[in-house]
Amino acid sequence: MDGIEAGVQEEYYKLCSIGLCPNVIGQVMLSLMVNPPKEGDESYALYQSERDAIFRSLQRRAQLVTAFFNSMTGVTCNKAEGSFPSLDDPLPC
Repeated sequence: MDGIEAGVQEEYYKLCSIGLCPNVIGQVMLSLMVNPPKEGDESYALYQSERDAIFRSLQRRAQLVTAFFNSMTGVTCNKAEGSFPSLDDPLPC
């Protein structure tokens, strides 16, 4: 970059580099997601109760969606075994 002071160029490159990698909080959160607390860890009970509550909520919602699809004429939906239902046949376009 011609005509721009070296110090300004350095700050500009640093500013541009910020978008190339996640911030520290993002890195910590991803690490916690892929390495959750293990049984025996101090935070395991809270982690397990929050995880189970989220899964139960997703299951309830999947049951509602399944019931709605099954109430439609010509549409059948498998019982959700996890947290998402699946249709037997794709909907007609």
